[in-house]
Amino acid sequence: MGIRKKGRAQFDFNGRPFVWWIEGDVHLRIASDDKRFIVGYLLIGDSSLLVVHGPEFPGIQNPERPLRIWVPPLSPTPVIGQHVNHILTMCFDGEAKPFVGESPEYSAGL
Repeated sequence: MGIRKKGRAQFDFNGRPFVWWIEGDVHLRIASDDKRFIVGYLLIGDSSLLVVHGPEFPGIQNPERPLRIWVPPLSPTPVIGQHVNHILTMCFDGEAKPFVGESPEYSAGL
């Protein structure tokens, strides 16, 4: 069964169906329709961490989840669709790097 779509923005990225939604007014969630690719990003503060929840993430073979990944800061745009496209482009182009060390407290809700 695919991911729930009610109340979520549906779109295609590189010919693959995805959804995104805002959870609790602070977390951006992005998931593939088949639930294999699922990530979360904190929209407030200076967060540069992407948290991987799903089993699929290009270029990373670590099975441990959740897995925290450094990503370049997002541009200061109020358009969430641009953030979603930027995050997916980073993920599938290999720009995201594994995070090593203690997880910052602000990432706990991701």
